Amino acid sequence: MLTRVFIVLLIVAGLGLSAWMTRLPDTGAAPAETPSAPALPDMPDDRSLNRAVFTDIAQSAAGLVAVGEAGSIRLSTDQGLSWQPVASGTDALLNAVEFVSPESGWAVGDRGTLLRTGDGGKSWQPVLSGLEGTEDITWFDVAFLGNGTGFVVGTLGRTLTTRDGGESWQLELLIPGYNSASLYAVAALGEKSAMVVGERGRILRYQEDEGWQDIYSPAYGALHGILPLAESGGVLVFGENGGVYQSDDLGENWRQLATVSRANYHAGAQLEDGSVLLAGSSGVLVRRQPGGQRFYLETGHPAGALLAVRQVKDQALVVAGEQGLGRSSAQGFRFGTEPHRASGRFVIKQLLDHPDSKRLLELAAKDDDTSYRWVSLDMTMPESAAGDEDLTSRDAVLSITRFLMAAEEAVPGARLEAYSPWTSDHALAVTGKHQGTWENWRLMSGAESEYGRKERENFRWKLRRSALVGGQMAPDFRTARAEVRLIPWSYETDQEQKEHQAMLVEALPGLVQELAGVDLVRVRQMQWQRVSVPTSTEPPPQSGQGGRWAWALTVDDPDSYYCRDTDNLQLSQHLEARVREVPGVQATLAVAEQAKIDQLKDLEGVWKGFVAVEAGYPSRAMEAWQPSSCRHVMLLAFGEPAGSDLTSALTQATEGMADDRVLQWTAYRLSETAVVLPE
Repeated sequence: MLTRVFIVLLIVAGLGLSAWMTRLPDTGAAPAETPSAPALPDMPDDRSLNRAVFTDIAQSAAGLVAVGEAGSIRLSTDQGLSWQPVASGTDALLNAVEFVSPESGWAVGDRGTLLRTGDGGKSWQPVLSGLEGTEDITWFDVAFLGNGTGFVVGTLGRTLTTRDGGESWQLELLIPGYNSASLYAVAALGEKSAMVVGERGRILRYQEDEGWQDIYSPAYGALHGILPLAESGGVLVFGENGGVYQSDDLGENWRQLATVSRANYHAGAQLEDGSVLLAGSSGVLVRRQPGGQRFYLETGHPAGALLAVRQVKDQALVVAGEQGLGRSSAQGFRFGTEPHRASGRFVIKQLLDHPDSKRLLELAAKDDDTSYRWVSLDMTMPESAAGDEDLTSRDAVLSITRFLMAAEEAVPGARLEAYSPWTSDHALAVTGKHQGTWENWRLMSGAESEYGRKERENFRWKLRRSALVGGQMAPDFRTARAEVRLIPWSYETDQEQKEHQAMLVEALPGLVQELAGVDLVRVRQMQWQRVSVPTSTEPPPQSGQGGRWAWALTVDDPDSYYCRDTDNLQLSQHLEARVREVPGVQATLAVAEQAKIDQLKDLEGVWKGFVAVEAGYPSRAMEAWQPSSCRHVMLLAFGEPAGSDLTSALTQATEGMADDRVLQWTAYRLSETAVVLPE
């Protein structure tokens, strides 16, 4: 796998460089970078970024209104070019928003949440249905007919019904029985009819004179959405595994429509020209032209799953989903305020994958005075005459493979570890030698030793989707960052470790020649050191001299019950919200975010199952951050560059939030020293 090869390559290089540090002067500044190498950030500044998944978009008199994770509501008065936050009064996931008039609208979500607005979405008030705060009730969608009748649908066949425009609500069970199917979408089909779809392909139809009927469904998998068709009076339903079905007689008969993608479709829109657009998992967009019978894939689709799509007045598309809120342009979809900058759930992926986060978690989990050293490498691929070279090129990959083989032979018996943007599982088999054995490493998409433009485009798309582009990989794919370290075997003596380092130092100049145009443009010796208990005779760097502060918050609980349930996940969310308000904090990362990422991996195709942290995977997340005992890392906080110690301020901000659980902040300091390579 590309990851493994490139990683170990970087490992070897970095380890030798680490050994050099005993004989290189500390210049206090990094060597000049190659002008063609784009700068890579050391840690994302997420204070101004929206890290939420957004689930739905609606139009009101005030503008576009979007809802999403953690009670997020946004309002846009310029057709989705910019968004302003609106208070919701809840931290529950909001799944849907619907306006029954230009001013009057509704939003529904997790924990029985039901909100109402009377000013186009500028302000929201909770509606008391008697079910608010109920942990096992999630509302997925809301729709109103023209006669004041409205429906809210949710888990286990539950429905809220109003006959008076929302003044009062009654709970109904549309699908009685044990383990009833959840209802994912509801849509009005005229003044007196409605339709509901849900799990296991369930379709129900409402008619004013007949009530609800469970009608025939052509689908076997879950159906996620409904789209009434204006030109024909028909209706589309869509969902899992590329399933799209149309009926022209209110569901009496259905026909399946052909699509070029078997994505899981979550949202749809009929555009002004009469064409129909469906959006789904992995950012897939498919379009059916007016009068057509088949959906074709749109080019330039986003990297993250799409949960809502809407066309605005200037014909642009506004979308909501895993990346947050985006808008189409001539250059493709743009999320956030800057091209290639992480947004939405991608911010969390970027933070989780950052070397600083990984190293701090290791240190915090050990609960001792260990410091951690590694070498950070920025690498670049020179542009060819054709302008087509980057670190996903075949020459670069094979060059790295040769480097790995040569390095292993130069340092027999060494135990190497590394991190790079290639640590995810990609395909493309390249044969190499590892610890004396010839193996095939899966590097990129495809099973051949050569690949072309399509495979490289797919690989680049995967890197973008991993949220590493813009963080550990430059947007042009020519510069990437990696870290390397030498891990001693348990039986190794200090002398043997020094000998391995010396062998790497001696071999490195020759090994670099194996990189065939891949250059090291910046090399830094990095060290995270615990500050609360000094562990080194070397003083930590002073503010303004390359140092940066970070803190880990751990919780100890005498009741082991809390080690694996959702209480700690919920607590970490509340702690993070408080810590983000502390001046001087640049970025935060809570264990609850790990739980959500784990959940999204499993529910990638079925986003209706993304129902806040209560339905997450606490065991998996907590074990990933702290594998043993009942002492868990709850939160990481990173200070601004050249900042100061915020331990007292953080302690004060989180005081009294954990009941009988004991919270402990530990401070760490990152030092950075430039490594100058010999000519």
